[in-house]
Amino acid sequence: MTPKTWVKEHESEIKAFAIRNAVTIASHPFEYAKVLMQLGYEPYPPTEATSLIFRTKYLALPNVLSYLKYMKSVDGFFGCFRGLLPRLCESNAYYFTYTKCSEYCPLDRTVDDVKVFAKALSWDCVSVTVGTTISYPIHVIVVRSMAQFVGRECKYDSLFGSIADIYKSDGLFGFFKGLFPRLISEILNVVIAGTCVFLVTKYITKENPQITNLAGGFVANSFSYQFHLVSKNMAANTCSLLLGNPPHAYKHYPSWYDCWVTLRREGQIGRGSSMIARHFTGPAIRTGDRIAPLNYTFGPIHPPGLGGSCYESIRVMLKECSANLKIQ
Repeated sequence: MTPKTWVKEHESEIKAFAIRNAVTIASHPFEYAKVLMQLGYEPYPPTEATSLIFRTKYLALPNVLSYLKYMKSVDGFFGCFRGLLPRLCESNAYYFTYTKCSEYCPLDRTVDDVKVFAKALSWDCVSVTVGTTISYPIHVIVVRSMAQFVGRECKYDSLFGSIADIYKSDGLFGFFKGLFPRLISEILNVVIAGTCVFLVTKYITKENPQITNLAGGFVANSFSYQFHLVSKNMAANTCSLLLGNPPHAYKHYPSWYDCWVTLRREGQIGRGSSMIARHFTGPAIRTGDRIAPLNYTFGPIHPPGLGGSCYESIRVMLKECSANLKIQ
């Protein structure tokens, strides 16, 4: 088979691959900002605001556009794509594994039969579990490479550097740190969303399947997001990065359950879920008409044009070497 023939036979798959990766690339800066929010990094403290409907005061955090503007001022436009390469690898590894597993259960998921639905749903859970487990070590690298923004580290700028640091910090277990809550999140998404769509399609209406799928996903996310958040925090916790340790993390969590309990107790179990209207939900103190956050670390705020710490140190080193050569 010639390459031209192969491309023609797999044209639809190649287009789907290109579109999927193009969407990942375009949305990466927003995902980057969201991960930093989920890990608890807030460069600016919240300001007092008043709700439009009930006229009550609350603490408002900068929205994702303000967040991205700050990140761009520090690292430039291309700096907003930190962690893109491992994220593409993670996305494609998950998709390939999930697709291959799903091929072993070629059921018609549009049939309104409970037994067929239950079997398809069970196999979807298996496929999601396998895909998530295979791609999770890369996911840990993605999270930690993004977390470098806060401490200006460069340990996760290369694949071998990432692997070496994870193994040095946590051993082989470090590559799967936070996997269990991530599996809970993914399986809850599949079960709740799939069940909602099946029930609505079977007993209410078969019209507008796109809206039904969106509604099912929204309901599922309201239950699963907290475990997704715990997984992100566990992936970075106790590593050698500034953002993975106190005071940015509440403490070194001995288990994912302890992380979940701590985030719930501090009112942070939903942080990062909203990108536009962002409320500070942590502990706060009210003094008269004023309200202020309590026991929460904000910052550090990096100056504009700081750039990557590794590349900046290399530039300074080369400049000093050039100056020494001129002196000699």
